[in-house]
Formats: sequence, structure tokens, C-alpha cells
Amino acid sequence: MDSKRHFDKPFKLFHLSEENIDGKTLEPRQMDKMRVMEGEDWKVPRICVSTSIDGAVSSLADSISCPRGLKFWVHVPLDLNSLFKANKVHRPSSRQVPDAEVTGEHWIKAPTTFKAIGQIEIDGIDDTVSLKYNWRGCEEKMARFKWHWTIKWV
Repeated sequence: MDSKRHFDKPFKLFHLSEENIDGKTLEPRQMDKMRVMEGEDWKVPRICVSTSIDGAVSSLADSISCPRGLKFWVHVPLDLNSLFKANKVHRPSSRQVPDAEVTGEHWIKAPTTFKAIGQIEIDGIDDTVSLKYNWRGCEEKMARFKWHWTIKWV
């Protein structure tokens, strides 16, 4: 599957950070090899985003521990339409990110300014839901986390 796709209908993309980056511009960067999931392409410079807050939290859970009470600022790109028009939003293939189908992970491959829309707090693992994906011919499972808004501006 080609990692470059054209999207006819722009949608929201969410970026989580432990610090509020409201109004700041992030540069695409290579990921720390030790912080990506096994099999993930860490060499492609990008800004990781997801089509949902749930997906963004689950993506982070593979690279950091997500203890109860951990807080994340939720951000959205300020000019998403321009990023789509310039073909700077990419959906990675399952070879690049094995769990992308369940997390909705996308990559922004251009400097991007973000707007904070609020802050969430992790409540723990949702034992009622298990996210499943295939990797190397095997079914893998990952946790889904419960969370709530602590601050919401939108």
C-alpha cells in the first residue's frame, strides 16, 4: 500500500503532547528508535497525529507508559486544508506502522502550527475493549484507554 493518499474530505487530526504547544510550529522529525513499536518505521521524519483522540492515546501507549492521572494537551493543526492540498498528510501503511488501521495514525510531513483545544487525563485501561490488528500474520492486541476532559475549549 502506498503511504501517500489523497483525501477528498478533510477531517480532524489530533496531536497529543504533555506540554501545551498552542500556537507553536512543530517540525517533522525522525522518531526515537527506542520509543516506537516493534516493526514501526522510525526513520521517516513526521509529526504523528490520529483521526481520533482514542487512537492518539492508544498510539502513545505503545511508546510510553500511560499511568492513571497522566495528562495530555490535545491539539489540532491550524491549517489542515492547506496540508491536504499540498499532499503533506500521509496515512502510513501497515508495514510502516503495524497498528495504524486501529489507531488512525497519520503523518504530517511539513512544518505545522497547532491549536490547543483542551487537555485530557488518563483514567486507566478500558478492560471492555481490546484493539486488534494483524502484524506478520499474527493477530495482535493493544489496550484502549479511558480518559476524560479536564479542560475543553472547543
